[in-house]
Order: sequence, then structure tokens, then C-alpha cells
Amino acid sequence: MDTVDSKEEVLPFPVVVTRSAQRLIDAGGINLPLQVILIALAKEATLETANVYQAGNTVFIGHISPDKKRMWGRALNMDTPRNLINNALQYLRYINKIGVRDYYTNFNNPSFASAFKFMEKSSIAKYIDLDVYQSKKRPNETIVHIHMNGKIEF
Repeated sequence: MDTVDSKEEVLPFPVVVTRSAQRLIDAGGINLPLQVILIALAKEATLETANVYQAGNTVFIGHISPDKKRMWGRALNMDTPRNLINNALQYLRYINKIGVRDYYTNFNNPSFASAFKFMEKSSIAKYIDLDVYQSKKRPNETIVHIHMNGKIEF
């Protein structure tokens, strides 16, 4: 499935989720039927700790810790690489505004790693400490920890 530039067309939430899940299957990242993945994502998005946010053609599903300061999350992306970066910056401002100070994610998509590395050189860099590293247990997996140093203003 091809990406859709959100500057030209913003896809509805269910379309982003469904197409992202299909992309995972097509890439060989998940060996489950589409319906099973969609049910799992629907269940995840309705958990008590879940926080769901859409920016452009990227849907972010995060889980907030009991102290409301930490979040683990994932991005389901159908947007262009450039828009993904802007969507992620918008999302970081949002979770920062609701009190999250530490955000964690992991993924197998190399373009996501490039997006996070770009953040190190962007206007957000002075507001965050960013750790991007490879998992020791899963060589194809990248892990990211973003610590937000106070209020993000840009």
C-alpha cells in the first residue's frame, strides 16, 4: 500500500489503521490475518491506559503509566516520510501538553529510525533527550526513548 500525502488528502482513522495493518502483512512483518490484527488494535485502543491521536495520516496509540509521566506507544503510518516527521512532532507536543515526560517506542521500520534521527537536528532538539538504539534481543528492532525537558514550545 502506498502512502498518502496528508497535505493532499487526510485519510479517516479507520482507513489509516486498516491500511497500516495491511502494509505490515504485505511486508512480512506479521503473519496473521488482517481481521485478527484489526481486532487486536481495536482492543488495544480501548484499554483504560490507551491514548489515541491522529496527526495527518499517522495514528498514534499510546499507553500512559499510572503516574501519567511515561508513555509507551506505536505509530500506524500511511503518510509520506516528511509528513511522518511533522506528525510525530505534533504528537510529541500533544503528549507533552498532557504531562508525559518520557515516551518509548519500538519498531522494525528503518524509515521510522531515520525520522527520529532527524529530530535530533530539528527545532525540537533543545526540548528533548533522544536515545535511538538497536534491541539486543531482536536485531531488526529499533528502540527509542524520548525524554522531554519541560514544556515543548515551537
